[in-house]
Amino acid sequence: IKSRGKGSDTLSAVKTLHCIGMLHEQDGEYEEAQKCYEKALDIRRVNLGNDHLEVAYSLHSLAKIFKRQNDLQEAKACLTESLEIKRAKLPANHVSVAESLHQMALIHNENGKKEEALHCLRTALSACESNLGDHPLTAEVLESFSDVYESRGDYNNSLDFLNKALEMKELMYGEESLSRSDTLYAIGKIQEKMGDLDETLLTFKEVMEIRKSISGINSL
Repeated sequence: IKSRGKGSDTLSAVKTLHCIGMLHEQDGEYEEAQKCYEKALDIRRVNLGNDHLEVAYSLHSLAKIFKRQNDLQEAKACLTESLEIKRAKLPANHVSVAESLHQMALIHNENGKKEEALHCLRTALSACESNLGDHPLTAEVLESFSDVYESRGDYNNSLDFLNKALEMKELMYGEESLSRSDTLYAIGKIQEKMGDLDETLLTFKEVMEIRKSISGINSL
């Protein structure tokens, strides 16, 4: 990879670095992915300045890698800087702002800061609904709401958000999709915690039927 001095040649290497980083990330090679994203970030800082949107995007990618490695402190620091740049350069309800808010909510939830997590999720959901409608990111945010409420023992709210995500996934992917079966499985786990065993069995049975029809494997 070429990265000599300032200029377009150096900046063009950033795309390659990000692609390589993504491949490492997909393979679970997080330290190697981190090296790629850090190098890309350094190049963008030198060539574009610390407050450029491309710097914010690199920070967001790096934050996700730190989170995967359970380094929540570094992940939060990267997201905080990324959000500061994005909020200065983009509309408040921009999808990219929502993406970073969603990641920040996940970190707050893991740190036990439930109200902060919900605040981030509310803002992210509003932006997603306004700009994206039925979309994978919107469904992810809904499921993150469910995770926060589940961690608080509020199973009714948790189930409500999962059902909203399920309905959205049915519209996007149809009734027989792995993504929908994942949400159904999460619903079954909540139903189990609520003591509704009959509904739990019906839900898990549907999950098994979907997965068997897709992969031929009869398992959870």
